Amino acid sequence: MSDSETSNVEAHLDWDDGVAAARKWKDQAAVSGRPTNEALIDLAQIRPGMKVLDLASGSGHPALDIARVVGPSGHVTATDLSSKLLAVAEEKANEQGLSNISFQEVDMENNHFQTRHLTL
Repeated sequence: MSDSETSNVEAHLDWDDGVAAARKWKDQAAVSGRPTNEALIDLAQIRPGMKVLDLASGSGHPALDIARVVGPSGHVTATDLSSKLLAVAEEKANEQGLSNISFQEVDMENNHFQTRHLTL
């Protein structure tokens, strides 16, 4: 296994360990992260109807806020190395009634996205 592959495996295990905290603090994280997410959305000029790829989405922020902005005519693909953190994000999306977001476990260092269908 190369050093890069070893590092990715270690990172994956570290992020998976954060799942319990992500579930425990999900409401507080949503509130405390909202100003940063709103600034990011504003700076990126995210608008209704856009197709957005969120890399390293973790437990769902800012992907969930972006999904609300792009609305039903848009879509967000939330990606992360940790399928367990993405499961937390998917739980949040379901709780919030968001159907315009999908979740994909991805090692972004070793995966090339088909970007022709993305706006941002």
